[in-house]
Amino acid sequence: MEYLLIVIIILLLIIKIFDNFKLKKKLNFFYNEKCELINNNIELKEKLEELEEEINIFSMKRKEFTKLNNNSEFTIRVAEELERKKRYEKSIFSILTINIDFFEEYEKLYKNIEEIKRKLVKKIAKRIRKIDFLGEGDKKGRLQLLLPLTNLDGSLILAKRLQEEVKRMDNELMITISIIITEIRKEKDIDIDKIFLNIENKSKESLSNGGNTIVIEKN
Repeated sequence: MEYLLIVIIILLLIIKIFDNFKLKKKLNFFYNEKCELINNNIELKEKLEELEEEINIFSMKRKEFTKLNNNSEFTIRVAEELERKKRYEKSIFSILTINIDFFEEYEKLYKNIEEIKRKLVKKIAKRIRKIDFLGEGDKKGRLQLLLPLTNLDGSLILAKRLQEEVKRMDNELMITISIIITEIRKEKDIDIDKIFLNIENKSKESLSNGGNTIVIEKN
């Protein structure tokens, strides 16, 4: 009887040891899986950080190369200039909206139209001051230029020079530009949406007249 009891106890111990071994094996498996996941996440995070850094560097180089800001940034700067005008009522500024005439039609036919646009951006960048702000327009083939402390006369001189620059470009397609000059000088509140709506209407009017024009819009 005692012998049987001892055998049973030994068997129970063996079963417990075996169960502990299986449990330990499972725990080791899960631990290794967890470590692998952590390592993969760290590696993925590092790769994402490297990619984000590369994107930021590329974006900075692109902006430095073209001197070109996006349309949202341009709209914000116009809004800031309007706020400044509220504080200093005699403040004046102008917006030049530069449209490459029939851009979408050229885009369908020629592959190098974007290269011409880049050349135009570089030409403009050489002509403007540090306080001026050049941005993408809200339409294809459109650039917009904010000219603080600049009246209609100063804007018109610059607009004519830019049109001459385009004529002198190595431009086998004979691209032309139309420029809408918007002078902001009223001493009352001006709605920014109305400014851009007027610009859009004048741009359409200019294109319908054949392009290669300078249109003046006073506010």
